[in-house]
Amino acid sequence: MPAEAGRGHFDTVRGPAVLKDVARVHTGDVVEVERADGRKAEFRVREVQQVDKKTFPTEKVYGDTARPELRVITCGGALTDGHRPDNIILYADLVA
Repeated sequence: MPAEAGRGHFDTVRGPAVLKDVARVHTGDVVEVERADGRKAEFRVREVQQVDKKTFPTEKVYGDTARPELRVITCGGALTDGHRPDNIILYADLVA
């Protein structure tokens, strides 16, 4: 089963974006995702990883999983020449 992966921005040239508070998310936190049918799926964060974009863990993020999982990906690291060199990745498991 493929993991669901979502990508959002930490910030833009206009200022903070949808994932501006990613540093507040910790292992054990619950992320709610609204489903097309109006119900909410709950995922518990099991890992938060910051990696250099040059060494992005493609298979770990997008590979098949044995159960429903969620990945949230955004940029991270200190701003250098208008870009952030890292990705911050949240790995979460479906709980409800």
